[in-house]
Amino acid sequence: PLMLERARSLEDARSKQVVLASQEFASLAQHSADAQSEVISSVETMLKSAAYIRASAGGIARSCDIMRASVPVNLPWIRSLSIVGSDKRIQCSTMNVLVGIDLSERPYFKKAREIKDVVFSDFLFAKSNSQPIMVAAYPVAAIDASEEGFIVATVNLDWMSKIMSNLGGRPGVSAVLRSEEHTSEL
Repeated sequence: PLMLERARSLEDARSKQVVLASQEFASLAQHSADAQSEVISSVETMLKSAAYIRASAGGIARSCDIMRASVPVNLPWIRSLSIVGSDKRIQCSTMNVLVGIDLSERPYFKKAREIKDVVFSDFLFAKSNSQPIMVAAYPVAAIDASEEGFIVATVNLDWMSKIMSNLGGRPGVSAVLRSEEHTSEL
């Protein structure tokens, strides 16, 4: 009888630990999902705002000037914001090294052109520093059908590292972020 009581006690303690761990991981998963939604939402808002600037500014030079003057340089999630012209090349950007890059063959760019909405790329590695990024594209035609331009943003994925670091120090827990081996500046 004493041995059975000890076994039952251990089983109860184990069951409580499993419930607590389950609750903790559910909370962590919800926090991660909320953080991801916040990032996606802020990137979409910035893309759409820049598209409105492009559609209403009346020319690429003017829209570039307005975008550069109104977009903060230290955005937490966005590394760069670029305006792509009808020739599918970056015409201006908050990162000058990107000007002139042809995006016409990029899968995310083709899809944004097709569905006329915000599209995010897969995880990529930036050529300049091998940091993980995603690229978001939004056609200006979604706002003004006569416009052929696009707004493109590179998204810094440091926020994902912060979320993943929350998992550290927990015995038996592993977190893996898998990416295709693509290297892209955009």
